[in-house]
Amino acid sequence: MDPITKRRTRSGTAYIDSGDGEDVVVLVHGSFLSSLSWDRYISELSANNLRTIALDLAGHGDTPGDLATVTMDTYRDNVADVVSEIDVANPLLVGHSMSGLVVLMNVRDGLSSRAVAIDPSPSLEVQGVGSIEGVPDVYDVFDAGMPTDSDKIAAALPDIGQDALADLEAMVGPESGNARRQRKLGVSVPKEALANAQVAFVGGSLGTSLPFGISAESTQTMADFYNKRVTIIDGATHPGIIAGNYADEVIQTITEFAKQ
Repeated sequence: MDPITKRRTRSGTAYIDSGDGEDVVVLVHGSFLSSLSWDRYISELSANNLRTIALDLAGHGDTPGDLATVTMDTYRDNVADVVSEIDVANPLLVGHSMSGLVVLMNVRDGLSSRAVAIDPSPSLEVQGVGSIEGVPDVYDVFDAGMPTDSDKIAAALPDIGQDALADLEAMVGPESGNARRQRKLGVSVPKEALANAQVAFVGGSLGTSLPFGISAESTQTMADFYNKRVTIIDGATHPGIIAGNYADEVIQTITEFAKQ
């Protein structure tokens, strides 16, 4: 199937369905982005004989939703909706950034027992309770700390080429402040909820090149707390781990994990 062809669930969540392998990987994008951020992953995972699903969360891409009202629970339900629609048992759930936490919520709630969390937002158990002061109902990537100067953006993202960076910039949209407040107050994923699950963590060594609150250290701390394997990709930034020069290393990790 052409990677840019999308389907919809009965309740409206848009998703890409590519490949026809028996092993199924569900890709869930991070804040501000859409399923198209996974374009390279879709192509390569499908070529590796994996059926690859990439969805648009509510208010992103082709999925409708009021970003002022959606929550992390809405995003969790979007993933469950797509998994129900494709009718596949125990797919490998892969989430980046905010959605690294979303897929762990889905494992917690029994949707699957397999997940890869890439540079994930931390859970309540790891992060604790933070402040929600000043978080608007809807915000953008610059509110989150992205530099506005193009030279500073390029300097902060040395692992992303100009063409890939332009694609990301064209894709970036607003994000839910409600979901961000929920993360800051803490989304609980109890340790015992993941105890018997197959979960891996992947982080970028240059995660702090942007002030998004994600780092190799935070990913390592998540892995240590849940007693799961972790891979830190040397030279990868937070968005670059998806769209940059080291994405192939993450794709290989996902491929190996999916076929275990």
